[in-house]
Amino acid sequence: MEPQVILSLSSWKGRLYNELTGPVIYSYISQESPVPFKVVLVLSSDEFPKKEKEVPKDIMKMARGCENFEILWAKENTGPYKKYFPVRKKYPNLPIITVDDDSTAYPHFMKTLWELHRKNPDRVIYGCDGKPYSWIGKRSIDCVRYGVALYPAGSTYDLDEQFGIKYFKFMDDEFMRLLCLLNRTHYVSIDANSVLIINAF
Repeated sequence: MEPQVILSLSSWKGRLYNELTGPVIYSYISQESPVPFKVVLVLSSDEFPKKEKEVPKDIMKMARGCENFEILWAKENTGPYKKYFPVRKKYPNLPIITVDDDSTAYPHFMKTLWELHRKNPDRVIYGCDGKPYSWIGKRSIDCVRYGVALYPAGSTYDLDEQFGIKYFKFMDDEFMRLLCLLNRTHYVSIDANSVLIINAF
């Protein structure tokens, strides 16, 4: 069944080889979702030149055995930027949820995000650290992603990660916020701690 939403995360050697990373990924793959979804793990072939041969066995087992999980190889290692831009390029017509590789999802994670997206189909959903709130226009500059974000298809301005790396360095959350502001995309927020165990290890 074709996915209706993509859940994306990226990783690097220092984190991927941690024994808890596999269970974090599985917490997303095993979600009971109201719609078909796919989990995409983005890795850089610059960092992993032997590709699958360098990926831990437990993660490769999931990649081979779970239809809703894939490893997407991006050539250049653009750090945290690679969790969104290569995925947007491959799945331009689907909403993309971005998460971190050290945050474990509660079982209701996907259901909660999707229900909020259905109520606000044109708005980006940002995780926040505290009470959820929503706003429009210039006030949205006060928001930065915390733990999770959902970007509807077409919600971000058409600049690539190279622009972000040049001008924002590795402040990728601020760059993503700029792309939404330039696209005049409004926001709604969710308490990230209600759906994730942030910084699980």
